[in-house]
Amino acid sequence: MIPDVQSPMRPLLEAVRDGEHIGGRDLIAAMSDRFELTDEEWTALLPSSRQGWMDIRVGWSMRHFS
Repeated sequence: MIPDVQSPMRPLLEAVRDGEHIGGRDLIAAMSDRFELTDEEWTALLPSSRQGWMDIRVGWSMRHFS
């Protein structure tokens, strides 16, 4: 199931806690694995754009850390 807006926050912090740079695409893939998304969920797009749900969820969480 695609996580709500806040659910990726802690896993994202855990993924980057060692200070090593991880690119956005790799973080999105890691979060998709973490939340056990199906292929359909992984590729699901927002109805109003061409962006994926996980792109938006992970991007929103990352902006809150900067």
